[in-house]
Amino acid sequence: METRDGTTTVRLSFKTCMVRNALFRYSHEQKQSLCFMAHGVFAGAMEQVLPKYEADLEIIHAGPNACLKELRLKEKS
Repeated sequence: METRDGTTTVRLSFKTCMVRNALFRYSHEQKQSLCFMAHGVFAGAMEQVLPKYEADLEIIHAGPNACLKELRLKEKS
């Protein structure tokens, strides 16, 4: 975890993800629309849990063993 200029950044590893498992089952590419839909759900959930922050989640790596994502939390002005 790192905090810089009012933004807290955390790198998260997702080993078991319903979206990733579904993509493998049906041979769809990762880091496409379903991954971005999961992004919206996760970022929205974080904003509900931490209402004074804006959340953004970036996909750093999407691979066969795990996905690496970077969560950024910025205090709302």
